[in-house]
Amino acid sequence: MRVTNVSRALRRAALLLACAAAFAGCSTGEATPKTIEVRMHYSKYLPASLEVAAGTSVEFVVVNEDPIAHEFIIGTEAEQLEHEKGSLDDDHTGPGEASVPAESTVRLSFTFAKAGPLFYACHVPGHYRYGMKGSLKVI
Repeated sequence: MRVTNVSRALRRAALLLACAAAFAGCSTGEATPKTIEVRMHYSKYLPASLEVAAGTSVEFVVVNEDPIAHEFIIGTEAEQLEHEKGSLDDDHTGPGEASVPAESTVRLSFTFAKAGPLFYACHVPGHYRYGMKGSLKVI
């Protein structure tokens, strides 16, 4: 009977700790995504470069301050060049891709699986050539 009381007490304590952690916003072992704001202003990205650790999940808050639509596309240099060629079938809804309407904000989640150079860019005609791109160093 004493073992049962100890077992119940342990279960209650575990439940109380779990509730306290949830209430306090404490971590339960799951990684919380890092939030990074990227602004688009005068057809440029601010910041123009970022650095994240491999394995990090990031929630990008992409703020378009311009009166025209832009894109926020994450990819390698080769992937950016493919996007630059354009495709009528590409609606920019894949991982790391978003269309950002004029004067609006879009949230985009992306997990950086491995280290290496990446870029974020806009492929609205003429924007990439104008320099609407940023570098993303994944370490």
